[in-house]
Amino acid sequence: PDRLALSSFKVNMIVSKPVLFGTPSSMHGRWENFITEFLKQLKVYVFAIVYLGLFRILLIFVFRSKLANGADISDLLLAVAHGFRFDSTVAAYFLLIPFLANAFFSPLHRFSIGAYLRVGFSAFMLFLLTLASALTIPYFKEYDSQYDYFVFELLFDDRSAILRTVVEEYNLFGYTALVIGLSMLTIYILHLWQKNLSTSVIRFFTVSRSRYSRIAISALIVILTLAAVRGSFGSRPAMRKWADVTTDVFLNKTVMNPLKHLQYAYMDFKSINSKITGIRNFLGNTPVKEAAEQYFAVVLPNDQGDDLTYYLQKTAAGVDVELPDHIFLIVMESYDSWPLMPKYNSLNITNRVKEFGKKGIHFDHFLPAASNTMGSLSAIVTGVPYTGVNISRIAARMPPFITAAPDIFERLGYTTRFYYGGFLSWQNIGNFSKAQGFDEIIAAPSIKTDLLDEVWGVDDTQLFRHVQTNTGEHERTFNVILTTTYHPPYDIDVRSLGFSMTEIPADISDSMDVIMPVNQLGHFWYCDQAIGEFVNAIEKDFPSSLFVLTGDHYGRRFLNSNPSVYEHTSVPFILYSAKYVAPMGRRNLTPGTHIDIIPTIVELIAPNGFKYHSFGRSLIDIDQTHDSGQFGIGHKTIVSENFIANLKIFNSPAPLPDTDFDNNRDLLYQLEQKHNQLLGLGWWLIFRGNLLEPTVFTE
Repeated sequence: PDRLALSSFKVNMIVSKPVLFGTPSSMHGRWENFITEFLKQLKVYVFAIVYLGLFRILLIFVFRSKLANGADISDLLLAVAHGFRFDSTVAAYFLLIPFLANAFFSPLHRFSIGAYLRVGFSAFMLFLLTLASALTIPYFKEYDSQYDYFVFELLFDDRSAILRTVVEEYNLFGYTALVIGLSMLTIYILHLWQKNLSTSVIRFFTVSRSRYSRIAISALIVILTLAAVRGSFGSRPAMRKWADVTTDVFLNKTVMNPLKHLQYAYMDFKSINSKITGIRNFLGNTPVKEAAEQYFAVVLPNDQGDDLTYYLQKTAAGVDVELPDHIFLIVMESYDSWPLMPKYNSLNITNRVKEFGKKGIHFDHFLPAASNTMGSLSAIVTGVPYTGVNISRIAARMPPFITAAPDIFERLGYTTRFYYGGFLSWQNIGNFSKAQGFDEIIAAPSIKTDLLDEVWGVDDTQLFRHVQTNTGEHERTFNVILTTTYHPPYDIDVRSLGFSMTEIPADISDSMDVIMPVNQLGHFWYCDQAIGEFVNAIEKDFPSSLFVLTGDHYGRRFLNSNPSVYEHTSVPFILYSAKYVAPMGRRNLTPGTHIDIIPTIVELIAPNGFKYHSFGRSLIDIDQTHDSGQFGIGHKTIVSENFIANLKIFNSPAPLPDTDFDNNRDLLYQLEQKHNQLLGLGWWLIFRGNLLEPTVFTE
């Protein structure tokens, strides 16, 4: 009878309308069971955090020889502490479904559903953590990194050879036994720990029968759960760029746990391969050799025609001057051309850069290689046009391209350095720069120690001061400097630095239809000031220096909702040196793009007969023209001598400033073919190398 009555009670509870707050007795039982299950899930969360933290310490211990000499206990503690954020997201994601099940089914007296899901998901989580952790050690040993996109590239390699290597070299069966055994052990330890749940802790959360106290506790649980999933209480969740928090390269690689590395590896792999549609996307059925002949307007002998190297080879005409002591190629974050245009002079936010353009050469009709920082930077550094494929990770696993800037300037006798105001983990920029041949790579952690509150790294002033300090008197250096300041959240106190604008000048505001915060313009002004101070300081200490200024891409913020194609697309390119660049007194209207920067510098300073390779051409050598005249090509952008076109916006010519507009659609069509040929050849060099196979390669 008692069992029958109990069964009847359960049926009535299930079929009746569930309520969150019923009678005191029923409510208390459900609340107590909900809290009990939540506390057990919390124990799983803590167990996973401790497990991942211990593995991080183990990984550091195993590869402790990779620690830099300057690394100390504070760096170690910073890596371990910061790793907690990434560990939290992993643990919380595995417990999210059990948590939601507990919250949903508790009012229905179906507590066992949440419990079964907790047991299943926790066991699955511990198995994956053990597997990923065990395998990342040999992977780290082989590739000097935890998982990256390359682990998925292995799926397209010789699988039988890979499997054999794993079996013979890395004891696959031993690792399998280790993973299974360690997984079972950790699951059993977790089971024992969960059995001993303190009744006093349960009573602490359930002693009150007040509806409002339970609402408050429920709200707190939800907030803590969301914070655990995000790995942060702030506005920004735990992200990969935050992994580069110490000055030690190796420690930074241990901040993220293996599963987070695997997650980002998959994201990178998908991102890279979603851009790759094969050579047909650029050349159709045209053989790649024919595309090379058409683009470079040359037919080479048979023993050279099948090698892209010969199409790219150039010989400097030579100049009768001593090489500059230092070359500074500054790539300015989100630095558009439009603030440099005469119609915006009253803003007075680019006076320093404009002055350098007047004293040197300002190439006004200039395009970025890409609409993103890494795409443009990779084109400048590697010399390979941006094709829509992010090669920062691909190039990090390859020898330097034959067109790479570091090799060119090392052969001219320069020490090559790369400076970045942010973190080297961003876009794999550290590994990318190292692979392309830079002698030294310096980023935010080497410039400033306390970076936990910095979103993008150090400000431009700090970056430039470090470059100045690091530049020696008895050396020749080629320096690529990537800035970060002109970027959201625009949190520099520009007022305290001297920015005095309080409102947009009337001659500009009258034609505005977009409200651009004055503080944002102040950050553009700040970039201008920082560059001006840096150039003046270097010029004073090292008068035999050459300065090269360009923007990485347009800033995506304008004073009008419909900016012109030129304003929406162009970035500046300025050459300045009191010794090496004669002032033009006007803007240079020669069209060009980022891949033309390095050959322009080389032709300006290199001795006669110096050989190098480049997809681009010197913009100060008017004899290097194509069969379609002078032009510059970016990713889906084209500039000729008389028009500009942004193929992403509309497929038609648009006017350029200070130039008679020529709405020449036939020429645009020819240049579109050049665009496809150039990007196709760049794609080929990235994925197939320099040998031009007679047949079209398709995926």
